[in-house]
Amino acid sequence: MENIALLESKSRLIGNCTETLVFGGIATVQRSKIINLGQWVANNPGLADDTKVSYSGNETDNNARIIMNITPTYTTGKFYSFITWSHLGKRQANVVNTFTLPSFSQFDLGAGYDVSKKIKLSLNINNLFNKYAVMSWVRPGGILETLAGNNSFTKEEYDQAVQNNTPYSTVSNPPRSYYLTATYKF
Repeated sequence: MENIALLESKSRLIGNCTETLVFGGIATVQRSKIINLGQWVANNPGLADDTKVSYSGNETDNNARIIMNITPTYTTGKFYSFITWSHLGKRQANVVNTFTLPSFSQFDLGAGYDVSKKIKLSLNINNLFNKYAVMSWVRPGGILETLAGNNSFTKEEYDQAVQNNTPYSTVSNPPRSYYLTATYKF
């Protein structure tokens, strides 16, 4: 599989508005596709009826077309604060392109204060709004289906799973978390 990035920018999007307010951000815009990938499907015992399925030309799995974040930071004297908006676009769930995982956004908040040259305090809150988002997934079924992997999950199996309201497991982003940090410089 080959991932082709059409555009990648890792520079300030806006820059300094004032001495105390700075905007920073990154954006990756990409379209990935599989150059050459195939899989043999064994049917009855023996090689006579085996077939090869090609996934060439499909989008690669779990590669969002848009990945970005924007962070305004406010600083005055010994105090700073920031909020980061991160976005991960929708992406193919597997190389078969059976369905797409949904896009999502997340907000993180932070603030800090330099008590002295040696003591610093900070507070970070990740996933501020405690939004559940799907990062990855595991196909439905028993142990044998799970061991076969997500890439063997076809559109027909997906349609049947939707019709039967069959659940599947997801791997989510971490829930809201708080970090209070005190740093002492020796």
